[in-house]
Amino acid sequence: MGRDMTANHFKDLVRQTLFQPGDAARQLIEFSLPRQWLWMAIALVSVLGSILFSASLQMSPPDAQSAALIPSALRSPILFAVLLFAGFVVFSATLFYVGRWMGGTAEAIDDIFAPLVWFQILRLVVQAIVLLLSFVAPGLVSIIVVVVFVWETYILVCFVDAAHRFGSVLKAAGAVILSTLLIGIALSVIFSFIALTMTEGA
Repeated sequence: MGRDMTANHFKDLVRQTLFQPGDAARQLIEFSLPRQWLWMAIALVSVLGSILFSASLQMSPPDAQSAALIPSALRSPILFAVLLFAGFVVFSATLFYVGRWMGGTAEAIDDIFAPLVWFQILRLVVQAIVLLLSFVAPGLVSIIVVVVFVWETYILVCFVDAAHRFGSVLKAAGAVILSTLLIGIALSVIFSFIALTMTEGA
């Protein structure tokens, strides 16, 4: 690893992520974390995300009608963790190739993995805080969620801009939007094919 992570540097990195996300992303990339570490971090974040989601269902269970609408995959912590892992990898890979197609210069997918893993870690912390606030100050949660969504979207765009060295947050935003659309289209095709296959087999 190119640089050691100290407690003070960790605090500085959190502050930079919130207020200077581009600089934070560049530092994360400069760490040159081994790819094996990144894969382990992705797996850990996926497991923690699944645990947090399961905890939220236990702490604030939905009514019977809403519960029936929750896909079975989301009710299984293990399966949900696998889906989170796969979703992270697919989104990162799509961002990498779409960004390169748009003129980005990310040297390897690690340049995408490193900042996005950090992004997911901070998201988990925020989600845990919001979950606790939903019991302490439920009236503020909806406002906080909107603010967090806007802020985290800005951070994500800045991270992509830094990873691909676009020099333009608008171009980075375009890469994020296009990647999301491509994944959405691919999922629609896959689910349509599965539904058609099941219908023909019935």
